Amino acid sequence: QKDSPDRHAASAIGHARGSTVITYDIGAEVATRLTQVIEVLALPSHCTHPASAHPAVTGMFTNRGHTVTLICLSSLLGSSGRPDPAHARVLLVDIAGAHFGFVVPRLCHIESTVWEAPDKDKAAEKPSALGRHALVEIGTGTQRRTLHLVDLRALAQGMMQGDAPASIDAATPEALAEV
Repeated sequence: QKDSPDRHAASAIGHARGSTVITYDIGAEVATRLTQVIEVLALPSHCTHPASAHPAVTGMFTNRGHTVTLICLSSLLGSSGRPDPAHARVLLVDIAGAHFGFVVPRLCHIESTVWEAPDKDKAAEKPSALGRHALVEIGTGTQRRTLHLVDLRALAQGMMQGDAPASIDAATPEALAEV
């Protein structure tokens, strides 16, 4: 397939339609590439609670023979409040055989992106915790919206390496909504 000038122009200002994302609410609607999520689970009713863990780690449980570290994504990103167990879901991520389950208060949709900011254009100048994540647009017409693209694999990797902050104060729902 031959590259056209339009194709190069589109990549310069952002990537065109392409990725499938799962959207969820953590005080504001955000997205994650569906390819990062190996399974979506209901919040487990029983889990062990490690004594000396990161404040966002809410427990550990076993799923299909793997130990899963359960992380409250809202807490990790600085939001307050606990997700309602009836509506919360766990987005399961695998990092080199280590499984992390990110608890999200509510799932929204599975959609295709219509635009993605190039990696170099991450919203890093924004003061919120999500500012380090790229932006994507999803939807069409009046339903089109810009969301932060949360990299759950990078967050899990940070947890493995002990690089994850205790909390990120600036990630209030108000700051998350200011895209």
